[in-house]
Amino acid sequence: MASYTTDDIEILIATMDREDLSFLERIFSLPVSQITQPILIVNQSKTRQLSSNIDSIRVINDANYGLSRSRNIALENATRKYVWILDDDVQILPTAMTHILQAIHKHPDTAALTFKMQLPNGKPKRSYAAEEFEYRKTHLSHGPASIEIVLNVKRMQTSGVRFNQRFGLGAQFPLGEEQVLFTDLLHAGEQGRFIPEFIVQHDEVSSGIDPTSKKTIYARGAVAAHSNQLKAIFLNFKYVFFLWRKGYVKNWSKLIEAYWLFDHGVEDYATGFEGHRNLHLDL
Repeated sequence: MASYTTDDIEILIATMDREDLSFLERIFSLPVSQITQPILIVNQSKTRQLSSNIDSIRVINDANYGLSRSRNIALENATRKYVWILDDDVQILPTAMTHILQAIHKHPDTAALTFKMQLPNGKPKRSYAAEEFEYRKTHLSHGPASIEIVLNVKRMQTSGVRFNQRFGLGAQFPLGEEQVLFTDLLHAGEQGRFIPEFIVQHDEVSSGIDPTSKKTIYARGAVAAHSNQLKAIFLNFKYVFFLWRKGYVKNWSKLIEAYWLFDHGVEDYATGFEGHRNLHLDL
């Protein structure tokens, strides 16, 4: 059995408009000069260039935008056996690498491992399963967060699966890229597995997803269409019912609007059309 070390894990960080590496100090809770973990940063900016004179920290500057684009650039340029996908506003927990290495040794042929995220008070960011499990389509109603994901580079190369650049911040559909990635991995015959261990901390006040926003509903329709266009019709009604049941939307006219927004997402994903989005500037 192969033996892995922290040097086999490269951390891929998506960021924007950076000119220095000081932001890494909060992520690692260390001065930049003391960070030895392999890191690849993709800095998206039209005006600012980031550079590194530290051997373990590589930088790619990209003049275009899009979170999934950034993730894919990093994946294509990864040099280690595994990659951990991070953003620039998180903190790595002290035991993270121990948990990741244990999971890698236990599941060396798994394409994607996902873990748990905590808040600054130590509580889970959201509800998680208590036990380890292998992903099935039924587990993908919302999907893991990117910063919880560790990918096996060889399995990703073999499958050819990448982040779908129509999804994610800066794209036509501004969320759902993780769910789409996992759906594509399962379709390609790859495995994903959830490990019930905390590896990363994220602030409670963040760019959370508002289930009632037009952008969210539109993107949810596209995610549903990507998975199964026929089932998307049922999921539309299910999502509208969810909005009503949770008390997020009580006005009938708003519920009808939500139905059509979801439907526009389904239609626009299927056709490649951006007309509905262009007609509604709030999408």
